[in-house]
Amino acid sequence: MKNILLFISLTFIFSGNIFAQFPTAAEIKNKKIKKVTIYHEGKTPSENSYRALYFDENGNDTAFYNKGERWQYKVIQYDEQQRPLKIEEVFIHDEGRPNEITTFVYNPDGSYVSEMIDSESGAKDINEYDKDGKQLKSNFYGRLIDFLYNEKGQLIKQVGKAKDDLRGYMWEYKYDSRGKLILRTFTDEYRNSKMIFEYNKEGLLSKEIETENVKGFPTRTTVEKYVFSY
Repeated sequence: MKNILLFISLTFIFSGNIFAQFPTAAEIKNKKIKKVTIYHEGKTPSENSYRALYFDENGNDTAFYNKGERWQYKVIQYDEQQRPLKIEEVFIHDEGRPNEITTFVYNPDGSYVSEMIDSESGAKDINEYDKDGKQLKSNFYGRLIDFLYNEKGQLIKQVGKAKDDLRGYMWEYKYDSRGKLILRTFTDEYRNSKMIFEYNKEGLLSKEIETENVKGFPTRTTVEKYVFSY
């Protein structure tokens, strides 16, 4: 059994449902990235903030810091094939919030299912993946989502519907000639948004620009910049 590792949840750091634009662990290892700082620019100075990720020599996240303080980490248990079996998410600065535990079940063909149970409400977040790790379906606390891919294996659309609710919602994705994600849009009955992704000369994510429109509210634009340290 592989030793238990501590590392940070990217889902806590980034909005959205896909992180294809962020470097993989292999890329972080090969480029010898030690730290990524994310600067958030809101509409007013009071909304500005920054977060930082620290990486070990294998490209694994070891800590997440928010404004200089360690905020959250995960404890992961792997099987003999180095696949996660159990993940416990630990929240340091969210008093009273219980740890979240996710378990994984693997099929003979390599496909698998992950299940996270909220210890307070009992609600479940269930996700289905194929043998290559591409997500196919999600039941996120009753919100049902299907994932659609193109012939290159790139995620191009997510179509969702809330349980017992006829309203639908959809994410769509576009890529450049290098296969880099450059645009993500979201639409539902009350909200639409678009996020533009920019990259530096090394092909690493450098900026996200999100414009959001919610019925009854003024348009809101936020910017996040990424700085890599080696």
